Amino acid sequence: MTSIRQARPVADLREITWGFREGTSDRLVLNRVSLTLFSGEWVSITGPSGSGKSTLLNIVAGIEVPTDGEVHINGECLSNLSEHECTLIRRKHIGFIFQFFNLVPTLTVLENLMLPLQLTSQRADSEIVQQRLNRLGLADRSNSFPDVLSGGEQQRVAAVRASIHKPMLILADEPTGNLDQEAGNKVLDVMEELVDNGISIIMVTHSDSASSRAHQRYELTDGQLAPLR
Repeated sequence: MTSIRQARPVADLREITWGFREGTSDRLVLNRVSLTLFSGEWVSITGPSGSGKSTLLNIVAGIEVPTDGEVHINGECLSNLSEHECTLIRRKHIGFIFQFFNLVPTLTVLENLMLPLQLTSQRADSEIVQQRLNRLGLADRSNSFPDVLSGGEQQRVAAVRASIHKPMLILADEPTGNLDQEAGNKVLDVMEELVDNGISIIMVTHSDSASSRAHQRYELTDGQLAPLR
């Protein structure tokens, strides 16, 4: 895989600090965390449960507000934006892959994939979406509902849904956490294809094999983000 650099980072985290009050003491979860991500780069973050990995993803998305520091997405400083403006940034520039798939159960696979296009007012071309399903080996699943798909199939659909509106950045929170190795590798193959097409990924994972697919590997412990060799 090759990384495609551009002058302006897709995501730029500048000394992010975040904590909360626990009883009579303050707990510091993230301590001046910095990270810069360019187009077509894949970053993995590992670390123990409770270390703040998911919180960091929420801060990148503008869902959680840092105690200190700044997040810039495509050059926009999120702390300077209203809640509505942050929502528009998420819809336009960010895709999400969750551990528990989060497909809409009352929509078919095809309808789930077209939903992000409708939310961003993009043309929802069912033929193009169907082509994506064909490439994943899910050609016969377009009219199926999520509950009849295997976990691996659901997560591959979720990965396509996260990218169907052509975001700059995908945030993946334990994308293989509920899958066996074979199904997980198929999901990682989809993510690798997205990266090769210029989409950037920040992935939180407990899996060493998943982490090894990334360009840059970090560990989050004691509030600090340290590169892994």
